[in-house]
Amino acid sequence: MPINAPQILIVDDVAANRIALRKILRDYDAEIVEADSGIEALKHAVNLKNLALILLDVQMPEMDGYEVAEILREEDQTNHIPIIFITAVHRDESHVLKGYSSGAVDYIPKPIDPDILRSKVSIFLKLWRMRAELEQEIQRRVEAEQKSYHLARHDELTSLYNRRALMELFAGELNRASRTNTVLKVLMIDLDGFKAVNDNLGHEAGDITLIEVASRLHTLIRNYDILARAGGDEFVILMVDMDDPLILTKKIADIIDKVTAPIEFNGQLIQVGVSIGIAEYPGDGCEINELLRHADKAMYAAKRLGGNRIQHYNPNLSDYSSEE
Repeated sequence: MPINAPQILIVDDVAANRIALRKILRDYDAEIVEADSGIEALKHAVNLKNLALILLDVQMPEMDGYEVAEILREEDQTNHIPIIFITAVHRDESHVLKGYSSGAVDYIPKPIDPDILRSKVSIFLKLWRMRAELEQEIQRRVEAEQKSYHLARHDELTSLYNRRALMELFAGELNRASRTNTVLKVLMIDLDGFKAVNDNLGHEAGDITLIEVASRLHTLIRNYDILARAGGDEFVILMVDMDDPLILTKKIADIIDKVTAPIEFNGQLIQVGVSIGIAEYPGDGCEINELLRHADKAMYAAKRLGGNRIQHYNPNLSDYSSEE
């Protein structure tokens, strides 16, 4: 991404002085902004996004350059902006010290020597560009790390949590449930008839189906529930603090109703079923893998019963499983 042009703020209450400074700086790749008072200078300093340097006249009515510099130095948003005083005041030691204590980095006396001004301005523009490039590189790295972290924890196709993130979040929810003595429901969801979608309509249709099912499931869970794609056409929902059987029954009915609604693809309607297995913490297990295994076993039992239904885990379920 290209870096925007730096901005130079010229502050002088005399228009002729501003014109002269602008003429000296016209060959720089920089935007020249003018202010004719201290108040206007402060407004520009706050609003300009790429302000690299302020050329500030000392002698101005109402608010002189020293006052402007002191205010800019006190504000976090502006205290990093270099200020060069442009002054006709005699450059004795007291004035120099006052200028530096106000926040200036340099003095240029009037009448201005163009070569001296250009030399100093070039240095500060170079420093600004170095800082802008560094900030841009830092931002690129932060964005790359954020993207990498997201990809490591999310399914590329559906953008849901992947199995790795599921296991991390599951561990946290189990710890919380054990501390608060609350119930955690594990729903293993598998699509009935999904293999036929891939076989008959192709993998694009299968991908569209998975994306749409993921979207529908996401609209149905509560804000504090966890939804993940476990792999293939299997999804997992962790429902926390779910100890009301009526609420659970209603939620599962909504899932079946929404997921089995037709999905449009290239002028055709795709329809899949859904089998749901449920395991409960702590009744059906206290370990992550144990609960997932029990929910998976219950889900396959629901499939054997014809699909589009739920099955709660119980120890008498067989270990039979198959891939559709």
